[in-house]
Amino acid sequence: MSRDNNLCHAQGMALVAALILMAILSIIGATVLTATSTEITISGNYRRGVEAFYLAEAGIAEGRARLRGKRSSNPELVEDPVQGYDARWSAYILTSSNWNPTNDQTFYKRQTNYFPIYGNQMNSTVRVNSLQSDLPYWVKLHHKTEYDAEREGHRPTNPHYVDGDGSIKKHTRANPGNIVMFGYLTADALTPVAFTSSSPMHGALPVERIRSSASLKGGSVTIEVDVVHPAAPPVLGAIYAQNGITLTGPFNVINGADQCGALPSHPPIYSRTPSLTLGPASFQGLPSSPQQGPLEIHLSQMLASLKQGAMLVTTNQSGVNWGNASAPLTVHVDSSAIPGGLTLRNATGYGMLLVEGDLKIEGPIQWQGLLISSGKVLMNGTSGPIRVEGGVWVDQLVDVAGSLNVVYDSCAIKNAILSKPVVVRRWKQVM
Repeated sequence: MSRDNNLCHAQGMALVAALILMAILSIIGATVLTATSTEITISGNYRRGVEAFYLAEAGIAEGRARLRGKRSSNPELVEDPVQGYDARWSAYILTSSNWNPTNDQTFYKRQTNYFPIYGNQMNSTVRVNSLQSDLPYWVKLHHKTEYDAEREGHRPTNPHYVDGDGSIKKHTRANPGNIVMFGYLTADALTPVAFTSSSPMHGALPVERIRSSASLKGGSVTIEVDVVHPAAPPVLGAIYAQNGITLTGPFNVINGADQCGALPSHPPIYSRTPSLTLGPASFQGLPSSPQQGPLEIHLSQMLASLKQGAMLVTTNQSGVNWGNASAPLTVHVDSSAIPGGLTLRNATGYGMLLVEGDLKIEGPIQWQGLLISSGKVLMNGTSGPIRVEGGVWVDQLVDVAGSLNVVYDSCAIKNAILSKPVVVRRWKQVM
């Protein structure tokens, strides 16, 4: 009997131990399941957060693309329709018609709040106007103002831009102040800067702000960037010849009056040195005679800043057509390895012709935009006229024969600048 009692007692203890073990295993299993579920949730939220981040970046990319060019080359261009720019301009790019102002924490009813569509930059009705419909994001574009910069900490003691408008008062949403521009503040500046001014600056364009937001269940990201168009060189004359200009051809016309009438006129020629040898020529502009002064445009720095993404040319060219009026092209000529410089003959071009080294130009030549050279440019119009509409910036220019016609055209210069991609100057993840 005692043996049976001991056996029952042992079996009872085994049962208790088994029950305790099962309880422990159940707790461990529940803990593992909870941890696994939590990890899956965290992983899913992280994945959706990453997806939202890249969606927001896609919106930034679309915003940048739609700020480039002009309407003839980019039908989906988004631009301020006011000549001279409106500090309250804002425009949205939407991928869904469900968007409403509460989605944008920066929405302000006194801004223009356009939803541009093809043929109507001032559309004010919410509607889908993105270039794609598969990615859920929305984008806001507007000019950066003094109010925006002050919210980021701009003060006279902590300047974020060159405050050149004569006012240091703080601004409000209702009175945002001047637009922050980007360009060369002075003709002899080494680099372009962000600045405000009480008067228009030649070649300066607004700093544009792009805000892109994307939301997925469990993930939401908003990114804000400031972008700028490349800075156009300062205009001192239709021709800037740093170390002198020689005109000996019999049919030369140099005109510093703006052909599109958008900006004030300039002298026909500006040279930093007094080495001006001028044959028979017709000069127009304000003043109407060639000028000599101390201002120096740093050609090498400007070439370096503008040649990014350009088509590289290292051999002599004849009978070429580069770009067109709707789609200007940037051509980078490197003639350093060619004795006497590269020769360009019988060519038509639109955009920027950027030359490192010397260049020989033989007519007929028709160029609309910018011609910038760090070396000596020899022009020979014997076989056909040479005409540049826009501006010429060279170290030295020599015209030897034939016809040379250079006219200042600020619209041609602006079109060439706008054809370049915008550059990001500031990037911030807001949320």
